[in-house]
Amino acid sequence: MLSLTISTSNHICAVCLHKNAQYIDIATTGIKNSHASLLVPLIEDILQKNNYNINNLNAIAIAAGPGSYTGLRIGITTAQSLCFALSIPLIKINILKAMAYAIHRYNEKIYQNKYMLFCPMIDARRMEVYCLLADQQQNIIEKSQAKIIDHNSFKKYLRTTKILFVGDGAQKCVPVINHPNAHFLGLEVICPDYIKAIGKIAHTAYLKKKFVDITTISPIYLKDKH
Repeated sequence: MLSLTISTSNHICAVCLHKNAQYIDIATTGIKNSHASLLVPLIEDILQKNNYNINNLNAIAIAAGPGSYTGLRIGITTAQSLCFALSIPLIKINILKAMAYAIHRYNEKIYQNKYMLFCPMIDARRMEVYCLLADQQQNIIEKSQAKIIDHNSFKKYLRTTKILFVGDGAQKCVPVINHPNAHFLGLEVICPDYIKAIGKIAHTAYLKKKFVDITTISPIYLKDKH
């Protein structure tokens, strides 16, 4: 099964190829406001580079949010068009869950499982973030949400548990959360691993036939569009 991952929910526009659950290649660009013009060329380039064509694809996985309203719409519209034209299934992935998976692997490799909980954070402006809280087994402790961060955020967990906060929303939370059990890392630490994780998670969904309706798929916003 050859799958294409599309991720446009933040400033990074990325596409990734997987053969079954095995990563093949990734192409990214961090140029702001370029998703609309560069997404399709990225798809064409990564297929050509790896000696595939568009008709070889068996499924498309879309990082459906949360994140930038404009970026999500561009990614989802492109995925819809390709799936419709190729008559292949579309798989919808929560990018926070993919980030949590990548954080877990990073914690395991770099910190030898020092941190017990993981909190991927996507910047949602001011002191608000999109986040979830997961444990080392990827069980969701707090579901995906738009959360305004203050001095009481995650306090009940931090009293007894070390938490690894990662993402473009994490750094701004350092002075507010400010706890010895909290550690903060930027998005670049798990990029491109979280993008690769989208394809890996999508393969499991593909085997279980967990597809979404191409005509009715909607982004994961968590709050009003911005």
